[in-house]
Amino acid sequence: MKKTLWLGTLSLMSFSSLAVMNGTLLDWTQEDGTVFLDNANEARNNYCTGTLIAGTQVLTAAHCGEETEGVDLIDTVHFANNSQVTVTPANITLNPSYENLGDTSRGQDIALYSLPQQADYYKIRFFKDLRSDVFVLNQAMTISGFGWTPKTLHRADFTQTDLSDCPECTSSPNYQINAKVVNASHTAPGDSGAAWINNNNEIIGVHKGSAPFTSGRRETYGTNLHYASDWLLEQVNNWHYPTLADANGKTTITIQSLHPATERVTDAAWGENITLIAEESTCVSMSTSDTIEPYSKCTYVIESNGSEGKLHLTDNAFISINKPKPVTPPEPPVPEITPPVTGDSGGGSFGLLSIVALLGFGIRRRLTR
Repeated sequence: MKKTLWLGTLSLMSFSSLAVMNGTLLDWTQEDGTVFLDNANEARNNYCTGTLIAGTQVLTAAHCGEETEGVDLIDTVHFANNSQVTVTPANITLNPSYENLGDTSRGQDIALYSLPQQADYYKIRFFKDLRSDVFVLNQAMTISGFGWTPKTLHRADFTQTDLSDCPECTSSPNYQINAKVVNASHTAPGDSGAAWINNNNEIIGVHKGSAPFTSGRRETYGTNLHYASDWLLEQVNNWHYPTLADANGKTTITIQSLHPATERVTDAAWGENITLIAEESTCVSMSTSDTIEPYSKCTYVIESNGSEGKLHLTDNAFISINKPKPVTPPEPPVPEITPPVTGDSGGGSFGLLSIVALLGFGIRRRLTR
């Protein structure tokens, strides 16, 4: 987690590595549960990646949600439909174990951004049951982020390798999962905060950064969410669900409980201009026999004639059915940046202003921000 700058004059820049190389280009509109994070400064001199959860929350890295000297707070959330919202510092919650020590940090490098209103998105990633450890040796996983290419989403492929103890902690839980690249794709500046997705398509971690390519290996590391399980459930205390769904006839919608174990979670859903088929919905049958456990998934079966409606999960959480698509002019494409040819690596928040400095200087750094 240590970082080393070759030139002190660049220490105020938020740049950490080369671009995403040979990653898989993704259609952001088909991955609309992923968000692009930057700051209100039009220069957009640093940015991160985040994941929408529970309708009104963004899961990202803690080092994206803290304001440090010379670096603006990342406070603006951009969605795949070209809309955006600004989040105030009061609505950014860092995990209490996270601590920035300057050249190092310790604890859970994760944060939640609370949105002022429910976001619109179809695609969600469910969490692995974080009550047990998420690490599986040699299991394949992916990271999708905006590293080096703002608002253009790419995926890189990895294999889990090992767990790292927190070197600065008196008691040393395995806060960090390490992974290795399996092809030429790797993370880059701006990927910090992206979800680590295992081969079961489940969230297991949050991306922190990567090390330079040395001895045939590019170390990549993320926060192990197992140790943040209780905190995450207490902070969210809601269903994890897609906020948009289309239906013309009978449709099944899957949701996940992100309620703490202390909460008795039961079905409380109702339909608006749709028919909720209770006898075919496992959320109803599960809550009838017992409470729904944290991280467990269940389904609602609805029927619609294709018109607009809503499936209300609670008074404040709902899934819009057949919501009309907004007509928004597309933003002009952001040109991809050709990386320098020297061989450093990384994967955190990124400062575009650093490009000028890179014309004459090299930089090496393990963890951004």
